[in-house]
Amino acid sequence: MAAVLVAAGLLVGACTGGGSAAGGSSASAGPTSTSAASGSGSTTGSASVPTSDPVVWAGTYCEGAGPAVVGALEMLKALLAGGAGDPAAQKQAFLTYVDKVSGPMVEAGTKLEKLGPPSAEAVSLHADVVKALKETGAEAGEVRTKLAALDPTSPDFESQLSALGDGQTYTTEVKDQITRLKADPKLTQAFQTAPQCLSLVKALESAGI
Repeated sequence: MAAVLVAAGLLVGACTGGGSAAGGSSASAGPTSTSAASGSGSTTGSASVPTSDPVVWAGTYCEGAGPAVVGALEMLKALLAGGAGDPAAQKQAFLTYVDKVSGPMVEAGTKLEKLGPPSAEAVSLHADVVKALKETGAEAGEVRTKLAALDPTSPDFESQLSALGDGQTYTTEVKDQITRLKADPKLTQAFQTAPQCLSLVKALESAGI
């Protein structure tokens, strides 16, 4: 469970980076290549790498991370409103959360995989992000099955809930990916431009995040 919660929060880190939003970008979902995108009429002999529009890529990423982050905020509100002291309400809050995580993340990972990397320099990062989204979404589905089987009246319900996963190794991997996302100037601008990312930032701001 912890792996899903922490990873979801980290995955949205790139969407909420500082800086003002860039405007007027026209996004196309169709893949291009580095040689065509560079405006150069010749290549140096190396094969061009098919790439996607960075804004479309960033928007697809935010589509996958957004429901997880908004869902986490809603879950925390439910727990703070009294659910934390009620095992049955606690279980329902977590179930509602994981139900919102699995599908969007797996779908976003699949869409990004089809789009291709946002630049030739981000090929490795792209593969890692696709893997992270798919694995986090899949883990949410697995957690949902295990969580549904827990008995909130059991004396060891809390320990069983905590035992659903700590995710420390995976969390470290996601942190590294977010650092790499923020280090890419093209992606930084794309995250500040994509409508899906701007909507996510507004949702977080309205929630006081």
